[in-house]
Amino acid sequence: MAKTRIVCYLRRAGIEIYPDHLDAPIYFAFSPDVVKNLEVLNDDVLETQFLDTIEKINIKKADFVFLLADDILFTKDIAVAEPEKMKTELETFMDLVPVAPELRIQGKRSTDTTVTHFVLNKALYIHLVKALQRIKYQVLAVVPTYGLNLPITETQFGQAPSLPFDSIDKVISSALQAKSENVLLQEPKPEAQPKQLAGVSFSMQVDDKRKLVLTIVFILMCMLVAGIAMYTVIKPFLTKPKPIYLSESPAPVAPVATEVPVASEEPVGPQVPTNEARKAMKIQIVNASGTPGQAKKVQDLLAPLGYENFTTGNATAAATQSATTVQFKASVQPEIKVEVETSVRSLFPGAVRSELPETENFDVVITTLK
Repeated sequence: MAKTRIVCYLRRAGIEIYPDHLDAPIYFAFSPDVVKNLEVLNDDVLETQFLDTIEKINIKKADFVFLLADDILFTKDIAVAEPEKMKTELETFMDLVPVAPELRIQGKRSTDTTVTHFVLNKALYIHLVKALQRIKYQVLAVVPTYGLNLPITETQFGQAPSLPFDSIDKVISSALQAKSENVLLQEPKPEAQPKQLAGVSFSMQVDDKRKLVLTIVFILMCMLVAGIAMYTVIKPFLTKPKPIYLSESPAPVAPVATEVPVASEEPVGPQVPTNEARKAMKIQIVNASGTPGQAKKVQDLLAPLGYENFTTGNATAAATQSATTVQFKASVQPEIKVEVETSVRSLFPGAVRSELPETENFDVVITTLK
């Protein structure tokens, strides 16, 4: 009996599950107390809820392919220029990514004119993969959809399928082809660590570095203790007792100065916008594309992040720009600029950023084009 093949399309709001023997997807929505703003708050509950959903499919053997949607990636396009300038732009982007360094996988794709960098929170999928492997399911590949020619239609989560069921075989073949070029996850070892996304060069911070540091510290501590013990033993043989005379007073002992370490005041880790800052943003969304519903799509994308103050509408005059624009006042926090721009670019990859005059009534103005 042939194994069932299942595609899991991992999105910001949850997972669309496509078994090849069914004609409709199964939706696994993330609970806000388990996954929020791409951060896993409770990995044990996430794994349990996901396995409960898989068991409802009633299958004994299955091969899984995980596709990572664009809206769970943080991306930054950097124009090809002097190496130092590109390095500075990349460092600025990485400082603003709201993902802890130990949870990041970062990668890039290059063209003649542009290098696109993106960062992924590995915790979004690594717990799911390990949960499947513990119950002996096989994970064939974990690959991003970024740059792959797949028949994906971005829809409102839970309302309509993003993948056509008659193309599931093509999706699996494309994912396996991408994996064969550059492996993300060794299969099917339960303790395997993700190394690279398909077709993308990756660097990753792993636990091995922490283990190495702890080992070195342990060895140094052992050497220090051994040295103190040895010195205590041989000290009587190294010093000659000084004769004591009745008229002699003991020499005063000078106080020993002790250095007190000063705690660093530099911020640790990436800065994340607060919910209060998000709620305070006044956002205008203008549909200048002529396609109905685009302003609503942008609002539905930003609302789950905590933004509430929206004004939407259609452009009353022909647009003068050639691409979707995201305008910010200079006073807007850099963290909010990165978060809003990244989210808009998941719907409009060619979106550009510009500055909004401080005299405007809105903090952010988003103008959509086709």
